[in-house]
Amino acid sequence: MELIDQVSFGHVVIDDIELADGTKFPNQLGGAGIYAVVGQALASKAGKAGIVSGMGEDFSALERSLLQTQGIDDRGLVALDAHTPRTRIQYFADGEREETPAHGLAHFEKLDPALAITPQEYLQARGIYVFEALNPTLFGQLADLKQSHNTDILWEIHAGICSPEFFESVVAQLIQVDVLSINRAELQGLCGTTDLIAGVEKLVARTDAVIALRLGSKGAIVLTKDKTYRAQPPAGVVIDPTGAGNAFSGAFVAGYSESNGQPEVALKTAMAASALTIRQYGPPQVTELTRAHMREVAASIEVQISDINALQNGNLL
Repeated sequence: MELIDQVSFGHVVIDDIELADGTKFPNQLGGAGIYAVVGQALASKAGKAGIVSGMGEDFSALERSLLQTQGIDDRGLVALDAHTPRTRIQYFADGEREETPAHGLAHFEKLDPALAITPQEYLQARGIYVFEALNPTLFGQLADLKQSHNTDILWEIHAGICSPEFFESVVAQLIQVDVLSINRAELQGLCGTTDLIAGVEKLVARTDAVIALRLGSKGAIVLTKDKTYRAQPPAGVVIDPTGAGNAFSGAFVAGYSESNGQPEVALKTAMAASALTIRQYGPPQVTELTRAHMREVAASIEVQISDINALQNGNLL
């Protein structure tokens, strides 16, 4: 069996989407794990991205084939329950949406990704994406992979632990990863401040991990101990922002690992994958044509590189 270079540890969800005008898009593949692995697949060679998640026995051959035809390896999808998580997404005329899970939180947690269900061919991956809260067992195991195979690990933090009482635990878990992906509201909540610069400085001071700060329509900024990398989103239509942050994160770790740790390359790759994700309902199709288009978009993105001390002037955020 061929080894997999990029792995996503994140849930698979079936989305039933209904627009404000009544138009329906049933049975759409979704969930953080799917959007992230699509980002990884767009940023890597065909057949080199795979996903790890529990799913239901009702996950159909058609749904598996949708992944396989896009070159996404599905050997890490293991049936742990009768039902795959399913969410009804209702959009309203004002652009807001309401998400209703069909089976509840306990069912969702039962299907958490785990190393125990991970195929051997995934264990030498160059890049791993993880969507998770605090999970010392999983992150300890992934840290072992990092040491033994020089794997780059990106943690997309769960919003549920982004409050000050979890700050020290988050910092401790960051020791085991290379990159933290976090959005504006999550960083402010975690650091207990509405002052974004103060929050960034607090977090940068406590970790050696690269911080990929997602700023929505304002783009993203990547922070290391000594530099900042800032990029604006490329021009294009916005149909549905669902999954954009997950695709950004998956593509970031792929770009980061494939470039041997270059933040600028990773940021361009991530911004391009995110831009392609928001142009339709559901994740984009992964084809060689889409990969080529993403590379064109990435090449068009300008990255402003500054000294970390430039944060003080307030212009970067």
